[in-house]
Amino acid sequence: MGGLVIKRAYIMARQKDEFKSLAQRVRAVVFLATPHRGADLAQLLSRVLNLSSGARPFVKDLHRNSLATQSINDEFPQYSQELRLYSFYETLPMAYGLGKSLVVEKDAAVLGYPNETATYLNANHREVCKYATTTDSNYRTVRDALASIIRGLREDVSALQGEINHEQRRLLDSILGVTDAPKYYYMDIEYLRLTGSCEWLISKDTFQAWRDHLDAHLYWISAKPATGKTVLSGKVIQHLTSLDLDVSFYFLDYRNKAQTSISCFLLSMAGQMAYMHPLVMQTELGICAKDDQLCKADYRNIWRKLYMEGIFRIKSWTRHQYWVIDALDECSHDSELVSLLLKLTETHSAQILLTCRNRFETYRQSSRPKATVTSEEISPDDTKSDIALYLQANLQQLPMIDEQTQQDIMSAISTKSGGCFLWVSLIMQELRLAHTSTEIHQVLEEVPSDMNDLYSRILEQMSRAPPYSKVLAKAILTWTVCSARPLTTYELEQALQMDIKHKIDSVEASIESRCGQLIYVDALSRVQLIHQTARDFLLHTSRNSEFGVDRKTGHGRLLMTCLEYLNGNEMKGPARRDLSVSNVVREHGALASYACSSFFEHVFHVSSQDDDTLVNLGRFLGSSNVLCWIEYVAGHSDLNCLIRTANAFKNFLQRRLKYLSPFGKDIVLVDAWATDLVQIVTKSGNI
Repeated sequence: MGGLVIKRAYIMARQKDEFKSLAQRVRAVVFLATPHRGADLAQLLSRVLNLSSGARPFVKDLHRNSLATQSINDEFPQYSQELRLYSFYETLPMAYGLGKSLVVEKDAAVLGYPNETATYLNANHREVCKYATTTDSNYRTVRDALASIIRGLREDVSALQGEINHEQRRLLDSILGVTDAPKYYYMDIEYLRLTGSCEWLISKDTFQAWRDHLDAHLYWISAKPATGKTVLSGKVIQHLTSLDLDVSFYFLDYRNKAQTSISCFLLSMAGQMAYMHPLVMQTELGICAKDDQLCKADYRNIWRKLYMEGIFRIKSWTRHQYWVIDALDECSHDSELVSLLLKLTETHSAQILLTCRNRFETYRQSSRPKATVTSEEISPDDTKSDIALYLQANLQQLPMIDEQTQQDIMSAISTKSGGCFLWVSLIMQELRLAHTSTEIHQVLEEVPSDMNDLYSRILEQMSRAPPYSKVLAKAILTWTVCSARPLTTYELEQALQMDIKHKIDSVEASIESRCGQLIYVDALSRVQLIHQTARDFLLHTSRNSEFGVDRKTGHGRLLMTCLEYLNGNEMKGPARRDLSVSNVVREHGALASYACSSFFEHVFHVSSQDDDTLVNLGRFLGSSNVLCWIEYVAGHSDLNCLIRTANAFKNFLQRRLKYLSPFGKDIVLVDAWATDLVQIVTKSGNI
């Protein structure tokens, strides 16, 4: 009888405006032996009810084909098409008086609708909703039906949210200026990680305590350079994700200057949290609606507006938030970031794991942190098993290797490596060039265990190359070390050809043959140094090796090439002040993006006493090409680039005026444009 009441109540809720919001929240109905059609129900119920005293006026409505059941059955189909319907019918008779029979026959208990699932229960009418234990077959049948309903509802909600979130995510990404770069970075790392590696961290009691901690907890992992911290971060992300935990992550990378800023970090983490939590998405979109230039703000304003006044004020958090941050020491303002992370652990229930070259104690705080901080230092013993996995996967490529020799090599490399994966990788590259077991043992004996000594050995080997090949090798190293971001092979090819004035057949082949142990091309065709330690070494060894890179000279070389491009024919155009993006229709070379959006980075680092730099800047700023450059920036990036360029010009002039005369047409021109660029952005409303 209760099922009939529910059907009538649902029909009325759909028909009456004041109850429609309630009806819209009903997604499924489960009927347990409900007499939808009545049948001989009145007679059967009368026999049962005769056992007790009192009138039963509703019994007549349960006669087969009564007006009450017909009315409900006529109206319910038109309102129930979007519902999930489950009907269970009894199969055992129930005793009453001197006889027994089914109270509700199958034909009366089943609706027969296309959106209905009908299932029997091994029970009588009284026991269809009464279960002795959780192992009862009837309990399991009903439980599985409920689970199926919930699973289906989740899928429907996920599909609906997916449609909504796709548009919301695109909007939020455009406002925050974030991309999927962290996700792709993580995928690259996971591709490199060997199966079974890094499990030693997951099994540590300290890690498990951090992962399972109910309160805010900072887990600080420190280690020497090139010991696999980034791959370890990838493993942590994979582990947390496999447990269906909410994890946001970020990889700080010295190779991309923008990626090392606190602002980019905060915006990326905010975006990732919004993708997982609709309420966070709505909160951030609301904040950005009031300030659509938030992505250009100082990190302090981003922290205050987006986090303190937004995310942290959300009260309905039901799940812990996990943050994984790799290479903290590569952040441009690492001490300030540490302070923010400690504030985060004090104001929000967040579990943070980060990797860093330096120990936590290095970043001395004015007050003792309130949150729990676990400081863990990776030792050679920790990574020994991972190095063994790597060697086992690669030693088969070496010639003249038997099982005993393999074990000897593994032992020697493991001992000499000191837990440094980069050292192991470079040694394997040298061993692949060996042709006999004697040469293999000679390499192992002669190769130094210190990374700087190993880099010196590599440069010494490069110095033995023919003179004609060194020009290209030096140029590749200089561009890779000094570029503001990793260049693609196409960008580097045009840059090198303009720089050394020679046509290059294949940049990839040139990198592999000239400096393959120090530089590689990644999956996205970007030219990368093997590690930050290699960059540091090359910048500090310019006096000791012909392949060392002098910082000022290197940046001057890149700046002059960029200015040559900006002064060239590809950037020529009619002298007009119309900055409409629709007018930017010229075809540009591969170097256009880097030259237009990053040349100012080199102005900060070039020698201020270099007259050639000033002359070429004056030539560019005094030509119509500068207007085409502004057009390009307006159409391909953001006008905030002009502000940074103006700051670079001011910085250059301030440094120059300390030593040289403040007079000259080029100085006047650079100074004037330092002011004009700011005014252009201000008038465009983009600051």
